[in-house]
Amino acid sequence: MAQSFPVVIKSISGAIPHPSNRNLEDFHSYWAQWHGRLVAKAPWSRRYVQHHNLPEAFELKLKPTHEVAISSYDDLDVLRNPPPSPLLGDVIRADHDKDLYDWFVATYRYGPASSITLREAMAADDRQLFDREPGWPLHAKRTAVLATERVIVDGPTTPEMVKIVFTLARLPGLSFAEFSRHWLEVHGPLAAELPALRRYVQNHAIPEAYAFRDMTHDGFAEMWFDDFASLQRALKSSAWQAVREDGTTLLVRPAPINISRELVMKG
Repeated sequence: MAQSFPVVIKSISGAIPHPSNRNLEDFHSYWAQWHGRLVAKAPWSRRYVQHHNLPEAFELKLKPTHEVAISSYDDLDVLRNPPPSPLLGDVIRADHDKDLYDWFVATYRYGPASSITLREAMAADDRQLFDREPGWPLHAKRTAVLATERVIVDGPTTPEMVKIVFTLARLPGLSFAEFSRHWLEVHGPLAAELPALRRYVQNHAIPEAYAFRDMTHDGFAEMWFDDFASLQRALKSSAWQAVREDGTTLLVRPAPINISRELVMKG
């Protein structure tokens, strides 16, 4: 029997920090304190969550590769036909967010607040925060997928939980329908057997989004664990080995990886 799922529109944006502007600690601080609060003002998104890679995760064999943000939206049309952006000065006001106002508006950091839009300010700030250099190779610099979610293992989460996010691309020769079906019906149940897995969500790319969105991958997976030690045990388990073996016939490797705790900026 076919499964049915509620429609939740989500996007993932993965990137690597600018190679020279900040060390990782300063990058995370700026991303949360300034850039993240700027992005959270966007009226077209419902939810916005940053995922800061944990320093201890870089000691794992399965190392993080990208910093990740995941956003949610009320419907697909807000992305297919984006609404006009408000002016920066209309969404950041001194009487509500004085420090943010002083940082982006009073200093005219990216242009006069009376003429620059929020979307333009977000893009300008993004370019000095992440590696957006256009030179080749580009394939490892970014991830972008617009997707609907499928909850495989349902369960509550807390901000203290450790989360691993994989952004996935199908192997050449697989149609999207074949990839999506195997991921859901075969790969998903294997991953659901991981020890101490508290929640597991697959996010399958929206086929029609390829026509109007620059999509780099075909989906992303989110897995929650109680703590870092629980994640370590899961990655050493026989269940993880079964997941890896099945992935050799399904997924392009290496896959972008993020190991973090959620930092909810909006919603």
